[in-house]
Amino acid sequence: MMRTFLGMIFVLLCAVGIAADKTAIYSQDFSSGKEENYKLINGSKVKGGKLICTKGNIELFFTAETPIKISFKVRELEIFHGADHHWGFHLKGGDGYSAHVYTRGTAVISALVRNKGKVATNIGGKKVTVSRGADKPWSTVDIYVGKKTFGVSINNESCIVQDVSLLPLTSMKFYAYRVKFEIDDVKVTKLKEKQIKLIEKPVFSASFDNTLDAKDANGKTITPSMAQGYRFLPGVSGMGFSCKQNLPSIGIKYPRNQWKVTAEKDFLGEKGGQVKILVPGLKDFSFEAKFQRLGNVKNADHHFNFGIASGGKPVYSFHIRDNNWMYRNNKKGEKHKSFKAESKV
Repeated sequence: MMRTFLGMIFVLLCAVGIAADKTAIYSQDFSSGKEENYKLINGSKVKGGKLICTKGNIELFFTAETPIKISFKVRELEIFHGADHHWGFHLKGGDGYSAHVYTRGTAVISALVRNKGKVATNIGGKKVTVSRGADKPWSTVDIYVGKKTFGVSINNESCIVQDVSLLPLTSMKFYAYRVKFEIDDVKVTKLKEKQIKLIEKPVFSASFDNTLDAKDANGKTITPSMAQGYRFLPGVSGMGFSCKQNLPSIGIKYPRNQWKVTAEKDFLGEKGGQVKILVPGLKDFSFEAKFQRLGNVKNADHHFNFGIASGGKPVYSFHIRDNNWMYRNNKKGEKHKSFKAESKV
C-alpha cells in the first residue's frame, strides 16, 4: 500500500513538478547498426534496427549531471532452460551509489548499493508483465533519475521509487541471464523543474490536541462529519491522533486468578503470572514502582522479573533474587550484566 502510494506521488511529481525537455541528450534507434554511442559486449548484436541481447552486456555512452528521463521499448523473445532467468540494467551514479534493476518478466526488483555495500532492495510492479514474443506489442520502460529520487515505470505503471540520487549518472549497462530480449528507441531527455506556486497561508490546519476540529484559512472551525475508531496519543509536540486499529488498551492488565488488588490498592501476587502496564508509544519516559517481598514459596526457587517491551517485543529485562540483580538489553548475543543492591527485595 505504501509503495503504491509513494509511486503515485512520484508519478505526479514527474508530471507536475518537472517536465521533460523535448531535446534529447542521447538517442539511439539502432537503424544504422554502427556502434556509434554504445558498445556491444559478449554476444549482443544489432539486427533489423533493434538491439538484441542474449548474454553479455550493452553499454550506452552518455552521462548526466542533472535530472533525466531514460525511455526505451522492450520485449522478451525467448526464455532458456535453467533454474532462474532475468534481464535488466545497471546504473552507476555519484557518491558511490549504483542501482541494479531487473525483472523476470513480472514485477521489478531494484537493489541499491553504495561503495559495494547493500543499502536497500525494493520490489514493485507485481502486476506488470513485460511483453514476450517477437509478434507482441512493445513494453515501454521509463526511468527517472532526479536530485533526490530514482524511479522506474513500465507501461506507465510506477514500479520502483527509491529515495536516492544517482546523479551524476556515469554509466548504464543492459544485461541478460538465460533470457533473450530486444530493445529499441532509447532516448534520454533532461527533466526541467517547474516553478510551483505555494499557498503560504494554510487552508486547513489541525493540531489534534485532544480534538479533531480544524480551522480553515479564515479561522472558521471545521468539524469532521464522522469520527470513529481513533484515539489521542502523545505526539512530537502536544498530542496527536491515531486511527490505527487494535491498539493496546492503556491501563493495567493482569491474570485475576494469580493477582489481586488489596484494600490498600496494592497488587498482591501469590502464584506468579504477569502484570502488564500498558502505555501509548513513548519516546522518553521514566518508570518508578515499589516492590516488597512477602515471603518465599517452600522448596522452590524465588525471584521476580520485570521488563520493558515495544511492539510486543522485549527491549530490556531485569531479574532479581534477594539483592542480586541481573539485567540485559534483549538484542541478539547480548549477555546479562549483574550487580548487588545494598538491601534485599
